Amino acid sequence: MSLFKHSFYAKGYIGFNNKTENFSDEFRSGLEIGTSFVGSKLLVLLRSNMVKSFRNGSLNASNNTGSIFANNVEFISIGGEVAWKFTKKIGLSLGYDSAFSGKVIYAAPSYNAGFFYLLK
Repeated sequence: MSLFKHSFYAKGYIGFNNKTENFSDEFRSGLEIGTSFVGSKLLVLLRSNMVKSFRNGSLNASNNTGSIFANNVEFISIGGEVAWKFTKKIGLSLGYDSAFSGKVIYAAPSYNAGFFYLLK
């Protein structure tokens, strides 16, 4: 099977998070690629996300580490997800993401699971 005949997708984003109440603004970006196997029943994807603080807020990051409301959070994360389609429209997905670089970051990896329904 030729690589060029195999279906895949890619998406990317860039964004600006304008924060209020003395929190620093953030630049955000990410990339995701994926493909399918087993007659399009098994979907596999890899992703990376980045958050970079502009450090323009007045809150002191050292006073709020460990909080979900910490200021000046910065990280680069990588992760992946697999999904199995039970029918043409219904399936189950399992994912994992973890930061490998950062400052004032959420230390634990993230796991996710869910059911999905394709609208097309």
